[in-house]
Parts: sequence; structure tokens; C-alpha cells
Amino acid sequence: MVFIVIWGVFLGMVAFVYRGDFLCMDLFSARARGGVRIALNVAMTIVLLLAAGFVVVHSFKVVSLFVGTGAVSVAAEIPKAIPHAAVLVGFALVIVAVLVRLRAFITGKFDARN
Repeated sequence: MVFIVIWGVFLGMVAFVYRGDFLCMDLFSARARGGVRIALNVAMTIVLLLAAGFVVVHSFKVVSLFVGTGAVSVAAEIPKAIPHAAVLVGFALVIVAVLVRLRAFITGKFDARN
């Protein structure tokens, strides 16, 4: 049950990022206009992509280690690679979602047309 919740959280994260409903600290970008706002949005998008890429690389290493060692959970003997793969898949899909909606991330406008 816990492993299903873990997968639900990381897949749900992708939906929030795609829709632009994620938690962001837009103290400056909400008040900025024109080129400054776009520059801040580009910087935030780059940081988001870099952070997600960092998590993907390192979670891939963790999942690979679990696959290599054949580690399983204590009670259910489920391979530990399965719940840990949720992090890898979730953040990889976040990168895809950001790239698909790149225009919305740069303009800061997440509506049905983007």
C-alpha cells in the first residue's frame, strides 16, 4: 500500500507541474513586467530542469544499485527498485512536462491554449 502511495505522489507531481499548479515562490516574478519577468521565468525554468535532472541521475544510480543487489522489502519481499523507481520516473516526466510546456513556463501563463 505504501509503495502505491509513493507512486501516486510522484505521478501526481507530474500533473501539477504540467498544469503549472506547483508551489513556487514568485515574490519577484509576479511583480515583474516585460523582459525582467521573462528572464526570471527562464532562470526558474532552468533551475527546475537542472534540479530535476540531478534527481534523475542520482535516483537512476540508486535504482541500479537495488536492481544489482536484488534488495527486497522486508515484509512483502517486493524489489526495492520498484518504489525507488517512482522518483526516477516522476522526475523524468517532470522534465518532459516542462519541455512540452516550455512556452507556458517562460511566459508564466498556464491556460488551455499552452
